[in-house]
Amino acid sequence: MNFGRAWPGLVVILLVFVSAQAQDTTYFAQERFSRAKSLYIEGRYPEALEGFRESLAVYASPNTRLYVARTLRALSRGAEAAMELERTWREAHEQAPRDPRYLETERAAQKELAALIPRLGTLVVSLPQPPPPGATLTVDGVVVPRPLDGERVPVAPGAPRLIAKAPGYALFTRVVSVQARGSGTATVVWTPLPPPPDSRETLRAVGIPLAVVGALGSATLSVLADREYHALERLCRGGPCPASQSVAILRGKREQTFAFSSLGLVGVGGILIGLSFVLPKPQLALTLGSTGVGVGGAFGP
Repeated sequence: MNFGRAWPGLVVILLVFVSAQAQDTTYFAQERFSRAKSLYIEGRYPEALEGFRESLAVYASPNTRLYVARTLRALSRGAEAAMELERTWREAHEQAPRDPRYLETERAAQKELAALIPRLGTLVVSLPQPPPPGATLTVDGVVVPRPLDGERVPVAPGAPRLIAKAPGYALFTRVVSVQARGSGTATVVWTPLPPPPDSRETLRAVGIPLAVVGALGSATLSVLADREYHALERLCRGGPCPASQSVAILRGKREQTFAFSSLGLVGVGGILIGLSFVLPKPQLALTLGSTGVGVGGAFGP
């Protein structure tokens, strides 16, 4: 096969495939948007919001985001609506030079944002240190899309809660009182978590005492059982022991059983100690989140 002649045809096929995929994506986004808009007109706002967000996830259109904001406002979620209106205005402003139809979207977002802001307050996020990799900031459960120093986040009047988290850093929470048309400031402090303990040291810390206790217990109980055996041997003179010595016989058997059980502790301790020398050094990282603690990492040299 002559690939020199075939490759233009392959490129054409690839372009046709990519174009078809793009058309399918656009159709899906438009279909979801049209359905969500009908729900919005009917006043079925929770379902409409879900549809608009599905469309937005496929095709990031400022027009769709504008309806996300309007739906949030209809659901009395003014702070989230303001954040979406601000983002709508910014995206429409950036795209309007290439697509004039977004000029109207830009003006609508700006006008509706100006009407909504007086009913809200502003939380100013202060970040003296740059956010660590993987950091996220939320205000009353809503993700701040641009965690920058001095970011002004619209909030409902009251006591909004800011939560900042990042892998390897302590969870930071701050509640600030904010009034309508007022503002408050939350200064985020990133506090590194201490490194997690080396699991090999933990294995040794558990294994060594187990082995020592097991060895001492086994030796002690073996001596007691042996002493009991010799005492009974002298008393019984090699024959059956009288019934009066049944308690001593049971005691000797119990001591012998415990001595063997103690050897099991020695074995467990030895296994743990051996693992501490065989396992590579773990490289772990703790992640504190609003719902719990996560541990992740890998074993390395």
